[in-house]
Amino acid sequence: MEVKAPRRRATRIVATGLLACASPAWAGAPTQADICDQATNKVVPERLALAVLESEGVSPFPYRWITTHESDYPGLTPAQHILSQENFCGPNPKDSLGIPRCGKEDAAKIGRALNLVMAVLTTPSSYLPSSPVIDPPTYFQSTGITIACVKKPDGKPVELEPTQIASPVDQKTIPLRIRGSTDGLQFDRNLDSAFAGVEKASFSFKDDDVAGKKTTKASIIVGLSVPVVDNVLGIVPYLGVSLDNSKKTGQQREVSDDTWRAGTLFDFRTHQAQLSHLFLLRPEYAANRKEKSEVVSANFTYIPVFNGWLNDARNVTSTNDESLFSIIPRFDLRLNGGHFIKQGSRLDEDSQDFIRLGGQVGATLTSDVKWLPLELTLTETYLRALDGGPKNLSQFKGIFSIYFDEKKFFGIDLGYARGRREDLAKRERNWTFGFGAKF
Repeated sequence: MEVKAPRRRATRIVATGLLACASPAWAGAPTQADICDQATNKVVPERLALAVLESEGVSPFPYRWITTHESDYPGLTPAQHILSQENFCGPNPKDSLGIPRCGKEDAAKIGRALNLVMAVLTTPSSYLPSSPVIDPPTYFQSTGITIACVKKPDGKPVELEPTQIASPVDQKTIPLRIRGSTDGLQFDRNLDSAFAGVEKASFSFKDDDVAGKKTTKASIIVGLSVPVVDNVLGIVPYLGVSLDNSKKTGQQREVSDDTWRAGTLFDFRTHQAQLSHLFLLRPEYAANRKEKSEVVSANFTYIPVFNGWLNDARNVTSTNDESLFSIIPRFDLRLNGGHFIKQGSRLDEDSQDFIRLGGQVGATLTSDVKWLPLELTLTETYLRALDGGPKNLSQFKGIFSIYFDEKKFFGIDLGYARGRREDLAKRERNWTFGFGAKF
């Protein structure tokens, strides 16, 4: 096995193209004059690759990346490599000089270019492959497949006809962020590899007929991502709720947790060649309706992101460069302060204004094998009181997840938690099992 720098888990290349498509399918499709050899009347693979990439306006960044990483891309030309790799742009990492793998819109452009290649491979009225071709990688990586350019009886080419395809919603354009806690709210699901392992919004419902008891639990944070300066400053206003209640037949409902919160995350980032710094400020108002208590707080977090080593994915690959799994070491520093504006039924010692210093350490192990969508995250959070009480807050948490989808948005969680990491939360020491989702 071989350990390599960060690389986001691959997605099926044709599916990526279809999701990225937001215009008529064959608009800008290459003509036979663009891609066919007039002497042999066959499609020339390199001319096809160059034509579709040029048609969609793909930037020079992918070409530069391949030519400066030649040892990773043997056998094909840069244009053919771009169309042969699954999700070429991936998390769009930068090289040692800080130059990105892809331009800002290249992922969508390459997706549309792939659609054009698929049109050539699957439209027998205009192009006839010598054998069935499943997808662009199969065609470009094969040396035995040829494609004949179909002509009319008068010798004129039979060109692709424009075809309208309904454009599905591209999840990348949806600004919502759905999590299970405010930790990880700063990570973009499409750009930050540390999105893997963030807490998922959870919901569970138990109906015990024998005991005549119904139990409902839920924990969700919903934020709206508002980019101010791309990859430098972002704002995420959010709302959240944590519920835990049960009801026995003939008895009043018993509430263990009924906490609501609202706040805004200010995410400021600076970048160097291999190191980024995330400075997070998060003012918040929270209310526990069971205790009738309310607190306002200001939370500051510093997260260093060292490419491929800390708060970023480090891929373990097989000998043929297939990603097996990723390891994401986690570390941050935290400073928070709070003021109780309403004590409610809380004890005096649990309602003191506070200033705390601490942080979180942990790790995420996530499978990159498509048919094995597993993930394990372990974290330890500790906050020491500089002023106020209690003396310290700490929580150990572990979550093992089995996902239903390739992007790992939805799954089943088996979790264990011990302790607590915020004032209005109750102290935990339990195992949980339920449905989880993050976005």
